Amino acid sequence: MGSRSKKVKRRADNQKPTAEDEAKRPSFGYRAGAWAAGILAVVLASALGGWLTDWGKSFVSNPNRGPALSAIVDVDNFAASAYVLAEPVTSTADRVTLESGTAGESDIMALIQRHGGAAVTKIDATIVLEGRRSSLRIVDIRPRPRPVKKVPAAAFLAITPGGSEPTIPVSVDFGHGAPVFMGGSRPYFRYHQIDLTRGERTTLAVTFTATAGYHEFDLVVTYVTGGKQFQQTIPGPTAGVFRLAARSSDYHTYGTVYEGSLDDKFTVAGRQELCSQLFRASRGC
Repeated sequence: MGSRSKKVKRRADNQKPTAEDEAKRPSFGYRAGAWAAGILAVVLASALGGWLTDWGKSFVSNPNRGPALSAIVDVDNFAASAYVLAEPVTSTADRVTLESGTAGESDIMALIQRHGGAAVTKIDATIVLEGRRSSLRIVDIRPRPRPVKKVPAAAFLAITPGGSEPTIPVSVDFGHGAPVFMGGSRPYFRYHQIDLTRGERTTLAVTFTATAGYHEFDLVVTYVTGGKQFQQTIPGPTAGVFRLAARSSDYHTYGTVYEGSLDDKFTVAGRQELCSQLFRASRGC
């Protein structure tokens, strides 16, 4: 990681942005698209990680070589309390993976991905950004909605969540208008900017939450280098996107509901489990 620490430029807590500050802020042009309504849930197990880089799309032509940023996206698969699948679990091999209790976490995660799985309610992700220029300043990061082909609701997998401690904690709530990175109750990048030099890294721990609908999105970083402003895309960990769904209060939303245990064994939930533990407010309970 190197010995150099990140530099985060921030204003005093009681200092409001000046008119000059606002004039310098990028015109992001973000627009929330119409997202499919739906509810989902799934169970992840081993952390996803890997170097993800993108040439990105710049406000002006970027004359430099290669991407200005590289990014590692690491999703905490134990943070979600459930996952949903777009396709039902029908093959004998997949049913054994879910129901035998002998499959490893990576096998369960692979099954979830094969069946178009999405996390329910929240995603905890650690994003490590590394500078690839002599100097650059990150002035904004925002989710960008992607087209939704199918809302997952064929199966619901309930698990016991774990979770991790954030590094630089920020959050994104998809239930309150256009989603932005928040630091506490305020937009994070209204009061902070992140400066990076070549080879220097900074880490953001982000919690994405959804109280309604189903969302597929990637992230767009806005940065300034050489006196010019650019954008670069950070893909999500599954087919280039993050997948997140709100939880339905009605178990009838899902084709099959599985209840998981600590030994990675899943059983089809009966009405008693559905109404007493998982969906107490559901229709019919």
